[in-house]
Amino acid sequence: MNAIIAHQDEIARKVFTAYFKKLNIKNCNEASDHKEAITIIQKNEIDILVIPIYWLFNVTILISWLGYNKVYKKTKIIAVTTDFSLDHEEWCEEHGIYYIMLPLTFSIFKVLVESNDHR
Repeated sequence: MNAIIAHQDEIARKVFTAYFKKLNIKNCNEASDHKEAITIIQKNEIDILVIPIYWLFNVTILISWLGYNKVYKKTKIIAVTTDFSLDHEEWCEEHGIYYIMLPLTFSIFKVLVESNDHR
């Protein structure tokens, strides 16, 4: 299983990387910005993408690129936030994206990663 933790905050990336390693997912890449995330996705088949929700709304090139390449359909996307929004929740639900409030415990993270729900 291949994963990307795409987040501008280094501590968040380290926490999610540790969570993935605890789940025995060794192929885990980190990206600190949307351009780096796109580069990694272009080079690898990605199963799971952890990304800040605002990147999906404020980085037009990223959202367009993800949609154009149908990453939504073949990748489990976990969008994280510290500022919950019902509008974002509805949009994510329509696009099959998990929308989760931080902090995220390992137990909840494990359920999201291991679920067979192909949203």
